[in-house]
Amino acid sequence: MEQGSLCVFLEEVTDLMYKVMLVDDDYPVLELLSETIEWERLGLTLQSIHENGASALQYALNDM
Repeated sequence: MEQGSLCVFLEEVTDLMYKVMLVDDDYPVLELLSETIEWERLGLTLQSIHENGASALQYALNDM
């Protein structure tokens, strides 16, 4: 993955609901996306945000 790129991981919860995990090394981007996107209106649940892939992977393995 290139530096500065944003990852969004989705896990299907039901036919119309997904859990979202945002991953980016730029915290202000994570904060902006997590606060400005209307997740529930889109049928999504913001599950977690992470500043690095290792943290995101650990969370996904343990909690998703």
